[in-house]
Amino acid sequence: MVFRNNIEWLANQYNECRMGSSMFSYLLGYQDPRLSAYFEASPSAYAVAAFDGKNYQAVPPGNANQQNTIYTDFSKPNITSNTPTYWMRASEVYFLRAEAALVWPADFGNAAELYKQGIEMSFQENGVTTSVDTYMNSNKVPVKHEFTGSYACSFPAPSTATAKFEGSTEQKLEKIIIQKWIALFPNGQEAWTEWRRTGYPKLNPVMVNNGSSQGATKESGVRRMIYPTSFYQTEDGQAIYNAALLLLNNGQGGEDKSSTRLWWDCKR
Repeated sequence: MVFRNNIEWLANQYNECRMGSSMFSYLLGYQDPRLSAYFEASPSAYAVAAFDGKNYQAVPPGNANQQNTIYTDFSKPNITSNTPTYWMRASEVYFLRAEAALVWPADFGNAAELYKQGIEMSFQENGVTTSVDTYMNSNKVPVKHEFTGSYACSFPAPSTATAKFEGSTEQKLEKIIIQKWIALFPNGQEAWTEWRRTGYPKLNPVMVNNGSSQGATKESGVRRMIYPTSFYQTEDGQAIYNAALLLLNNGQGGEDKSSTRLWWDCKR
């Protein structure tokens, strides 16, 4: 079997994968040196000049526009057909440990040190040699995302958090998860899970909500995938299905909807 990166195929064969607006806001705002490692420059007339001298542009989330030549020219993932797929990288482990240390320092160590090590490891994983101290102490914040003309959009900056590890416990948690989310790219499944579990990073809301019949809102988004009908088409399957529904919503039970929270998705 010949491996081919599925995101590269999605981006280049289907033209259905481009930088998202929230990632744009964080990477350009922080002047994050992983920007060019993650995304290609954009030839679009709507592209924005970044700190690295290249131009980038992103697609707004949840838009209802059909495939078009405007979005096609926005920034593609910098992924080739033979780019490996990573399920868990060392940087993620450091951020997991940093989060644990934030709550239980006596058992898991120094959260600030582990947070910094997570960023350092992510830089190494992406071939970045920029000083982590410079990055963390810059006081830069995410920027707004907007473009005019066809399919125009405008979003304010999703957060005011800097990369500097300071503030309350909750503010430090936000910083840990922001950096973990950035380091996870392009592992979207894991990033979605972290966002649901912690509420971070703060993201731009979708432009159009087509999931309202399932209870989804622009603010809370999709919390889970619904079960396929094949799960409950037999008597045994129906019993298993009913038992599974009782475990939803932190063990309180819930409907089989995309808005119903899983047992670990309990942060309100």
